[in-house]
Amino acid sequence: YEDSLGNLWIGTNSGLYILDQTRKSVREFHYGYDMKFATLLRNNRINSILADSTGTMWLATQFGLYALRNGRMTSYFKGNDADGLLSDEINALTIDMHGRIWIGSTGGVNYIDPKSGKIVALELNNGKKVFNEQVLSLTCDQVGRLLIGTRAGLNVLSFGEDAVISLEPILSLDNEMITSVMTDDKRRVWVSSSRGISMLSVEGVVRSFD
Repeated sequence: YEDSLGNLWIGTNSGLYILDQTRKSVREFHYGYDMKFATLLRNNRINSILADSTGTMWLATQFGLYALRNGRMTSYFKGNDADGLLSDEINALTIDMHGRIWIGSTGGVNYIDPKSGKIVALELNNGKKVFNEQVLSLTCDQVGRLLIGTRAGLNVLSFGEDAVISLEPILSLDNEMITSVMTDDKRRVWVSSSRGISMLSVEGVVRSFD
């Protein structure tokens, strides 16, 4: 992630680092307010970094979700009730056009409601979790759909105000481990999987690049 000063924030297997592109130097991010957070970050794998419209930086890690706001850190972990993360192992983050932050983990999909600030588990109308598979990658396309990469394929989710409208698997990518997914300015979806790189066109045609 590149901040407003041009610094690159880099997540690694052993903490968070900052690349100063002006000085051509790299330094470890040290959180000085609380040694508990400092130790957790240093011994943690950072899987994804996301900044929202308020300037909050979100860190998806091997052990929990962290938010850095105005220099202060907040942590989020798996909940024991209806609210809270489905898993502490967070693999992916993305944000949609409504400001919802989507969280992909080994337990499924959560989102943060921008109005209440609550972490909500994504469920179907029957109350069941959307996935049993581990979620490895997430992105939102230009029309607001959520693309969800799992260990068993790619799924396209259409989400309304507070409910799932539809959830469709991309059958040609079924049973593939989707490690990364992104969109381009032509609304094509690019996927990195266990079989190589694939491109999904606007018409729904999948082309593979082995």
